[in-house]
Amino acid sequence: MVDEVSKYNNRKKEWKKFYNIKDELLGLLFNNTEVLNDSSSKYTRCICFTEDKELLEKIELFGKELNIQYKIASEDIKDCREIPVILNDVENIIINSYESYSSYKYEKGSRLSSIGAVQVSYVSLLEDFWGKNYEKNLKKYKLLENRAKNRVSMKMEDILELASAKVIQKRTPTGLRYTLNIRKVGETLSKRYKYGIMIIDKKAAVSFANKEAKRKHSLEVSGERVEFPFPAVLDCDLFIKEKN
Repeated sequence: MVDEVSKYNNRKKEWKKFYNIKDELLGLLFNNTEVLNDSSSKYTRCICFTEDKELLEKIELFGKELNIQYKIASEDIKDCREIPVILNDVENIIINSYESYSSYKYEKGSRLSSIGAVQVSYVSLLEDFWGKNYEKNLKKYKLLENRAKNRVSMKMEDILELASAKVIQKRTPTGLRYTLNIRKVGETLSKRYKYGIMIIDKKAAVSFANKEAKRKHSLEVSGERVEFPFPAVLDCDLFIKEKN
């Protein structure tokens, strides 16, 4: 027990060292560079500019120190994802953003479908819609009521039955995903980078990519959504992938 407590306290000290180095690095960075873009509003995804070579060397050394300390604290061989990326001679940067989703397939009779459930509406909404038949319709459609949270849910097996579907695809928005197309001086083609903390030593042109039209065969355009016989409020999309 003593060993476990000691190990926990040591890990805690190592993580404290990591965050101290990180704070010092970010303070050095943001107090001495010009921010050209901050897509996160939290300086976790931003493009900074400085021509100060000495400053860039300091930032690079701090980044290496932070990465070493991250591996010590996390006891992992993977690199820290929060290290600033320094890029030289950049001429043009295009910022791309995409809607990101988590996606799960529910097949009739599968274990995932038997344990899965989705919020489909609110108690207050269905009480207004059904009136005195509220309780009766809860049973009819096999709905699960959580009055404390004002939620009404439905098991995935029952949704499959309602939709006369063999397979349903559930897609839940998880926010925007960002990438950068970066072209350097003398290059004709750009390279793609993950958008984190980027530092450039030339004041490049920074712009946002035009939004792409949704593909004809994407689920949002051509997919058949599950229809409910009552006012539905979902935090995800349910598409019928295969009928019975």
